[in-house]
Amino acid sequence: DKKTYYAAGIQRLVGFIDGLKEGATVTLEGGAVSLPRDTDSYVLRVSKLTLNGKVYDNLTPQPPQDFQQDGPPPRR
Repeated sequence: DKKTYYAAGIQRLVGFIDGLKEGATVTLEGGAVSLPRDTDSYVLRVSKLTLNGKVYDNLTPQPPQDFQQDGPPPRR
């Protein structure tokens, strides 16, 4: 379909997941956001990666425990 997906954050896993290297065949799942200037390109925030039958999930970084989504962080 001529769409390009950029997998955000995968490079940080190279060296930590055995067999994950350039050219490896993986299955990725996550949410995609289109790039503003190129409607055929997307950034994929990978939440699940499958490599050689092994599943790695919960890959999307979580906000800190004291993170407030309702407003700005508290002043200290």
